[in-house]
Amino acid sequence: MNTKQRYTTLVILLLLSILAQWLRYMIAYINAGSSDRSNLSKDLDMNLEQYGLLAGFGFNLFYAFAQLFMGYISDRFDRKKLIILAVIGWSLCAGSHCFAKTYWQFFIGRLGVGFFEAIFAPASVSLLTDYFAEEERGKANGILNAGIYLGTALSSLSLFMNDAIGWRFTY
Repeated sequence: MNTKQRYTTLVILLLLSILAQWLRYMIAYINAGSSDRSNLSKDLDMNLEQYGLLAGFGFNLFYAFAQLFMGYISDRFDRKKLIILAVIGWSLCAGSHCFAKTYWQFFIGRLGVGFFEAIFAPASVSLLTDYFAEEERGKANGILNAGIYLGTALSSLSLFMNDAIGWRFTY
């Protein structure tokens, strides 16, 4: 694989990492909406404990548990196909949030996002190992990991989107 193809793959993975992180953290901003139309808790009649469960366990614990197995799977299956599956899966689960009428419907979608995002991290790191020589892997992984912080920072834009168009359209 030539240099252009390797770095094109890296940029695509970086953009997907930004998207995954944005999706992971936007719930905090969506829940902070300033109007009835844009407040997740009010719309789903969710209390503080339910929000904590949704924002914490509903993603993080499930993500961490699933990722233990996804590393194993990433070592045994086509990494590119796993990444495609991850992106399609988390996109569909995030899209399901738009249609959630109850807390539990939203919660199930959030579990799905956690599961599919858990596929992305080990598969993308393994793919970079395939594409980059040992002396370039640190740089490639550094660029990929920048997506974590860029996506987290950019997720704050969800607050403005939420207030402008509501949480359903923001997702």
